[in-house]
Amino acid sequence: MLLAEDAQYIDGCFNIERGGWSVIQVDEDKPHLTAALVLRFLVPEAELDQPHELHLSCWGADDDLPFINAMTEVEATRPPGDQREDGVPLDLVVRLDGPLPGLGMHRVAIAVDAVEVGVIPFQAIPMVDSD
Repeated sequence: MLLAEDAQYIDGCFNIERGGWSVIQVDEDKPHLTAALVLRFLVPEAELDQPHELHLSCWGADDDLPFINAMTEVEATRPPGDQREDGVPLDLVVRLDGPLPGLGMHRVAIAVDAVEVGVIPFQAIPMVDSD
């Protein structure tokens, strides 16, 4: 998992723009998150060809309520001719776009079938003028 400014998944490859950051500069008066979350899961044989619930949430420092909360269904299928034994990759790019509750530390949490599989912390700091 990583955070990026933008990403796409095309022809079996991630195209990532400015990825891997942990600090984002935002407008102090109207903090807003616009990013892409790049995910790769290795899905075991027993879990293929069945739906799984992917839950993404973004939390502020107070952990009160998530400021972004989304759920979707995903399913991995073994491609024809694929003989991997360590799992079939399920590659996703999820867009994050929403207001931040303020400056400071935040985190993105990912759960699959109600089991947390990862957390990415990031910090929102005031935008610096480039004058």
